[in-house]
Amino acid sequence: MAFAHFCKKRLPTCAAIVFILAVYIPYLFKAGWVCDDWMIIDHWRVHRQWWDAVRSWFPLFSARPLAPVVLSSISGVYGGTPRWYVCSQFLSLSVAWGMVWYVWRRLCGEKAAAFFLSAVYLPSIASTLVFSPGMQHLAATAYVLWAGSLVCHERAMSRQGGWLLLSGLLIFIGMLIYEIFLPLLVLQCLMPLYHAACFKADQSGKLATLGSASPTYLGFDRHTWKSVARTTVPLAVAVLLGLVVQKLIMPSFFPDMSRLTPGGLGMMLRTFLYWVFAVSVQTPILWADGLFRIHEAWDASALAGALLVTISLVLAHSRTTGAGEPLNAQNTARQSGDKPDGSVHLETRSNGEDRSHRNHFATQSCRVGVLRRVCWISAAMSVLLFVLSGSYAAVYGNDNRKLSSLWVAVALAASTYWTGPAHQQSFKRTRWLQVGLCVALLVNATSFLLQRNNYVQSWQAQEIILNTIRRETQRAEVPHGAVLLAAVPPVVPTNHNDECVFTRSWDIASALRIATNDHIADAVTLYPWLLVQGRLMVDGPRLVVDNLWQTDVSQQSVFFIGCELRQSRPANVKDFFARSLGKLPPLTVELRAPCTLVRNDEELLHSVRVATESLNVNPPMSHAARATQWWAEWMRAAVLGKPAVPLQERLFHPTILEQEH
Repeated sequence: MAFAHFCKKRLPTCAAIVFILAVYIPYLFKAGWVCDDWMIIDHWRVHRQWWDAVRSWFPLFSARPLAPVVLSSISGVYGGTPRWYVCSQFLSLSVAWGMVWYVWRRLCGEKAAAFFLSAVYLPSIASTLVFSPGMQHLAATAYVLWAGSLVCHERAMSRQGGWLLLSGLLIFIGMLIYEIFLPLLVLQCLMPLYHAACFKADQSGKLATLGSASPTYLGFDRHTWKSVARTTVPLAVAVLLGLVVQKLIMPSFFPDMSRLTPGGLGMMLRTFLYWVFAVSVQTPILWADGLFRIHEAWDASALAGALLVTISLVLAHSRTTGAGEPLNAQNTARQSGDKPDGSVHLETRSNGEDRSHRNHFATQSCRVGVLRRVCWISAAMSVLLFVLSGSYAAVYGNDNRKLSSLWVAVALAASTYWTGPAHQQSFKRTRWLQVGLCVALLVNATSFLLQRNNYVQSWQAQEIILNTIRRETQRAEVPHGAVLLAAVPPVVPTNHNDECVFTRSWDIASALRIATNDHIADAVTLYPWLLVQGRLMVDGPRLVVDNLWQTDVSQQSVFFIGCELRQSRPANVKDFFARSLGKLPPLTVELRAPCTLVRNDEELLHSVRVATESLNVNPPMSHAARATQWWAEWMRAAVLGKPAVPLQERLFHPTILEQEH
């Protein structure tokens, strides 16, 4: 009975949890590592002692000195079992989003908190946060620390003690792990504006909407800004101390590896434009592609969960509005037995409410409106992560994790529209806005489900490719310590958002060292995208990839192999139910180029041309990536005045295109 009562009282949240589990269970049981995760396993295999493993990550993580502690700890506990990493990553993110849900329910009410949960777990434009269960433990840990800081700040609004100091300490630790949460600190800094709006409105006795509220009504007086300064100082000190460690202390012992290294004004402008392009062009393209492939995305469990969330939100909305009650956090708190801090307690009233009740109603609408604006400011501030680091924003591929703070801020901002309107005249507009938010949530979920399915297949693809290469290298009697040039697909055959299989030198090299017990010393993937994107160069006997990896056939034993992935059959109606259990059409691998020795310059050039031009070893880039590639080349030629390099000449071009893919 108690559980049934809890579910009834928390119906939207319970529905959101059911939806989240329906989406994630196939992934939790069927997925594995991807890209950077292989580095963690390779480190654990070589450095079994915890402290030895921590030291082995330097100088790569010298700017984030606590990151190796996280990576070495999880690899020491979970070892070489991918499912433990996947489940641990999910639980870590759940702790973070659970704390944010707790704060958001107190500030905005049950429906807003439930909508936030439904959205934040489906980061279609930052999916690597979820689908890279090894390396993205850093981001998950950082978000746990940020969420803990948010709880401390919410507590500090009405309680004395060391809550703000604890908040600053959590942020400082997070800065030494992964600074991905920095744009979200705006929410903590400006939280006093939320409480000031509530306090001043109660004193004024006026009934106003957010659109017509004056500064006096909002309560932004000198005391308010002192409160803002008081809450900002601990965070500012924590961030500054983190920067001192990153930029001054650690470079004294290791090379400066800090990502917070902005380029010149030209680079800052380009990174800003890339962020705008990612938000305004790449995201709509990604979601549109998802709608065209909606039959490949959804499964029975996820669809039932989505319908449950929608129905629960509608029922909760009609129940509160039908009773003539204000849709605010105080009403939610009264029903749950909690009293939000910094808010005025509302007693139970009948339909004949007086002017004081209407003032409280307008107060809550006003303060939620302030919170909404703060969230949108936080979302816009995410551009600084790219401008100040000289990196480019992208919604596709492994690098989209950098947009995770933008996604969290947008999920928070969108959820605030599920609080009640300030007056009945705006109810119809709010209702249609909420319908639009539900549609947007379903469209976003379609893209996320496609990515979930593809990352499940990515793990299957990686396993069969590694088994094929291991058998073929044994047949070819490849000597110990050889280097392998592997023409393998970078993404799955059903590519939607560049869900990677093997795309970088460090993922396939680490995976092959593990699979062959160090018989293969090093490896790199070769595929046509490298040539198109100008990331590949042949210089006599040398092959250079991404300006990060190189080999020399005159000094090393280099072998070449080519494989192609195929889906055994297209998706059909039966898959609608099978996908609920993570069962997808199986993949097959075809050996297109047997393992052969690369002896000289001519054979190296021939192998690279086969991998990038002759073998059809990969599906095309995602639509968002192709649009970005076209835009980047147009900007390079039309704006920067740099002549385009013909495709057939890019193998010999001395520089790599100034674009991050």
